[in-house]
Amino acid sequence: DRMAARRLHGCAVLQFEGGPQGFPDPAGWRAETLAAFGTHDTPTLAGWWAGEDLDLRERLGHLSPGQAADERDARAQARAALLRRLAAAGLLPPGLSPDAPPPAADAPLRDAVHALLGASGSDLAALQLDDALGATQPQNVPGTVEEAPNWRRRHAVAPDALARDETLAAAVRAMAASRAAP
Repeated sequence: DRMAARRLHGCAVLQFEGGPQGFPDPAGWRAETLAAFGTHDTPTLAGWWAGEDLDLRERLGHLSPGQAADERDARAQARAALLRRLAAAGLLPPGLSPDAPPPAADAPLRDAVHALLGASGSDLAALQLDDALGATQPQNVPGTVEEAPNWRRRHAVAPDALARDETLAAAVRAMAASRAAP
């Protein structure tokens, strides 16, 4: 409330807004927020979906094997919960079921998540290039210096080819269509 009173926006990061118990409808998010799936310091959508961040944290010793197993169980429940949210919003891609989440976030699933973010109540919605292109590795792994290639990973699509990339264009269309919807 204090930030809004000063006309400052906060962040509504989808992967932190819900979890195994469910995800709230982003349409109810405060207008004074930036809606996004994650940030440069969090797993990408594809990485979060596959649990690659959990594997990395276990390899780095940030999670014990037991903690990692618990986190993987919670993530499986969170994936099902996110599919339930997509279904409730009428955005669940054909062939997907919350009862059997797929092992990877394919393009239709990524586009559905982008459409969900676009339909949020937030004034601003961010489409992260890593998410749109299906990257599984984050740009930065907090708490590391040499253990991860922070800020050195190249995108799968060269900068001069981004304007012609159909995967990126599809993600933009999904988010833009839901931003324009009443």
